[in-house]
Amino acid sequence: MVRVVVAAGGLALLISHAGHPTRTEQTLFEFFNSLPSTLKPLFELLYGLGLLWAVGLLATAAFIARRWRLAGTMLLTAGLTWLVGRLIAGLVSGASLSDSVDAILHLDKTPSFPLVRLAIVVAVVASASPYLTRPVRRLGQVLVLFLTLAAMYLGTGHPNDLLGSILLGWGMAAAVHLVFGSPGGRPTRADVAASLEELGFDVTSVQLSALQPSEGTLMLTEDAAGPLWVKVLGRDDADTQLASKAWRSLAYKDAGPTLTLTRLQQVQREAYSTLLAGKHGVCVPDVLVAATAGPGAALLVVRPAAGPRLSELAGGQITDELLDALWHQVAKLHSARLAHGSLNTSHVVVGADGPVIVDFSRARFGTPAHRNADVAELLASTAAAVGDARAVAALHRVADDETIVGALGYLESAALTPETRAAYGLSRKDLRKRLTALRNAGAEAAGTEPPTVQQLHRVSGQSLLMAVGALIAVSVLLSELGSPQELWQTVKQAEWLFVLLALALSMATNVGYAVALFGAVPGRLPFWPTVTMQVACSFSNLAVPYIGGAAVQIRYLQKQGIPITDAVAAGGALMGAVNLLVQVFVFIVAVALIPESLSVSNIDASDLVKVLLVVVVVVLLGIGVVLGVPRLRRTIVPPIKQGATTILEALRSPRRMLTLIGGNLFVTVTYGLCLMACIAAYGKGLPFFTILAVNIGVSTIAGLVPLPGGGAAISAIGLSGVLAAFGVSESVAVAAVLTNQLVVTYLPAIPGWIATRSLLQRDYL
Repeated sequence: MVRVVVAAGGLALLISHAGHPTRTEQTLFEFFNSLPSTLKPLFELLYGLGLLWAVGLLATAAFIARRWRLAGTMLLTAGLTWLVGRLIAGLVSGASLSDSVDAILHLDKTPSFPLVRLAIVVAVVASASPYLTRPVRRLGQVLVLFLTLAAMYLGTGHPNDLLGSILLGWGMAAAVHLVFGSPGGRPTRADVAASLEELGFDVTSVQLSALQPSEGTLMLTEDAAGPLWVKVLGRDDADTQLASKAWRSLAYKDAGPTLTLTRLQQVQREAYSTLLAGKHGVCVPDVLVAATAGPGAALLVVRPAAGPRLSELAGGQITDELLDALWHQVAKLHSARLAHGSLNTSHVVVGADGPVIVDFSRARFGTPAHRNADVAELLASTAAAVGDARAVAALHRVADDETIVGALGYLESAALTPETRAAYGLSRKDLRKRLTALRNAGAEAAGTEPPTVQQLHRVSGQSLLMAVGALIAVSVLLSELGSPQELWQTVKQAEWLFVLLALALSMATNVGYAVALFGAVPGRLPFWPTVTMQVACSFSNLAVPYIGGAAVQIRYLQKQGIPITDAVAAGGALMGAVNLLVQVFVFIVAVALIPESLSVSNIDASDLVKVLLVVVVVVLLGIGVVLGVPRLRRTIVPPIKQGATTILEALRSPRRMLTLIGGNLFVTVTYGLCLMACIAAYGKGLPFFTILAVNIGVSTIAGLVPLPGGGAAISAIGLSGVLAAFGVSESVAVAAVLTNQLVVTYLPAIPGWIATRSLLQRDYL
C-alpha cells in the first residue's frame, strides 16, 4: 500500500513537471547523450537486454517452470502498465494510439513522458521479484539501471521521463501485489520451513496458528526438543507496517508495535523485550533466534511453555494460586520498568511451572502510566473470567494499595484493549456498569474512594434561549453600525464558496485542538475520538459557556484512564497557558509584518504597571488565604501539586511541547484564515497578517466576557469596528463578521450535538 501511494504521489509531481526539464536534468541528459558514438552498439545492446530479460522471465515462468501464477502476474502487470502509460502520455502530450504503439516497438529519439518501454520492463521485474531468489532479483535491478542509462545515451528520455517510467512500473507491480497478493505477504508453510532449515532448525511440520497477531504471521512447528512458535514478517509487511501503524495511531488508541525502520529491527526489539523481562525473573518463552532468512522474511523463533492460554480456561479452572503467581510475574515485569502493552489473559500461557507471559510486540519502556494501564488491563481481563471479587482479592494479596489506586482510573472501556472488551461479551452500557462495579470493588479493597467521573452539565431550555437570544442581540447590535438594507444587499452578493471554505476551516480547528491535547496529557489518546470530542465541545460551549466544554473534555480524559487532577491541569491550565503564549507570539509577529502602521504612543506605561501590580497583589492574597486556612490547604494543595507535576513532565518533553505548540499554532492561524475567507466572500480583502493580528486581539478581549453569547457580541462589534478602521466598508465589515460568528460559533454546534450523542453511545463520555 505504501508503494502504491508513494508511486501515485511521485507520478503526480513528475507529470506536472513533464516537458520542463531543469538545468540540472538537461546537463545530466546532455552528458550521457554526448558520449562517444563508438559506444552506441553497447548501449543499444543494454537497451535491448532489458526487454529481453522481461520476455525471458515471462517465458521461463510460463513454459519451463510452469509457474502460471507468476506468469499471469507479470503479464497482467505489463498490460496494465502499458494502458496506464499510454493514458498518461495522452494527458501530457496528446499522443495518438498509433504513436503509442510505435513508441513501444521502436526507438524514439524524441524524449517522451513516460517512457513506456522502460516502465514495462520495470513492471515485469518488480512483479516477479517476490517469486525470485535474491541474486536473480539483483540482476534484474542492475539491468533496469543499465536500461535507464542507455535511454539517456540514445536520447529517448530526460531524467524526469525515466524516473516517471520507473515509478509507473514499480507502482503498478505494487498495485497488482496488493490486489492479488504475493509470496512476500504471508509466507507459505514451505517458505517458513525452508527459512527455518536455513537457520539450522530441523522441524517436522509447519502449521498456521489459529490465533494470529495483528502484525506478521504466527506459525506453529516443532523440532526434536519440543514445540516452536515462529513469528514471520514477510517483505510486504515492511510496506504495510508503516501504513497500518499510521492509520491505527490516528484512528485507534492502540498503534501496535513501536514503529521500526525494518522488519528485522521489529523482531529484534520484541526479542530484546522478552529477554529483558526474563532477566528480571519473569517467566517468558525462550528466545532462540531473531534473524532474516529465506525470501527476505524476518523470523522470531521462541520455544513456548507447554500448556493452554489463560483465556482458554473456564473460571473454575483458574485457581487463586495461579492468579497470585501471575500478579507476582507482573510485579517483576514492572520492576524492570517494562510495560507489556496488552497484558490480558490471551497473552498468558499456563505452563507446568506456572503462568508464562508471551508476545512482547507492544512492550513499552516508560512511565508509570503504561504500567498502571497494564494492571488495569489484566485486572479487567481476569475479572471477566473469575469474577470481580476473586480478581480484586488476588491483586490485593500481591500489590500494594498505591498500585491498585493507580489502576482504577484505567478501568474504562475506552482504555481497555478490544480483546478484553470482547471477553465480557456485553453491550457498551452493560460493560460500563460492570467496570463501575469493578472500580468500586478495587477502591474498597484499597481503602479509598472510587474515582468520580466529571459530570456533564445538562443543557436546559434557559441555556438554549440565552444562546439564541445572544444571536439576536448580535444581529441587533450589528444593525446599529450601518444601514440594514445595505447590509442585506451585501449579504445577498456573498460568494458562498468562500463561506463554505470558512466553515471547513472552522471545523478543521478541532484537529488542531486535538493535536494540542495529545501533548498536554501524559497518556495516549486515540485520534478520531479526540477530534470528535473537540467537535462536541462546540455544542457544550455554546449552550453552557466555559463550564460545558471543560466538563466534556475532563470527562473524556477520565474515560481514557487519565486521573482528574491530570485532566484538569493538562487539559485546562497547560493548554490555556500554551495557547496564550502562542497567541501572544503570533500577535507580535503579525503586528511586525502588517503593512499598516499602528500607533501605541497613546498608551500610558504607568497604567500598565498599575494593572500588573493589582494582579500580583490579588494572586499573593489568594495564595496566603489558601495556605493559611488548613481546610483549604488540605483540599487545594495536593491536586495543585499533582497537576504541577503533570505540567512539569510536559515541559521536560520536547515531543509533547512541540505537539502542544504546533496544535495551538495551527488553531490560531486557521481562525485567521477563516476570518479572511469570510471577508473575501464579500469581494474585499486585507493582508493576512493584519487580519491575524486583529482577530487575536479582539477575540482575546471578547473571551473575558463570562456571559452566554456576550463574548460573541463583543467580538462582533469589536471586529467590525477595527475592520472598518482598516478601510473595509461598514456593510462589508458587519456582514463578514456576522458570517464569521456564524461559521465559528453557531453552525459547529449542530455537528457538535451529533458528536456528543455519538460519544455517549460509545462510552467515551
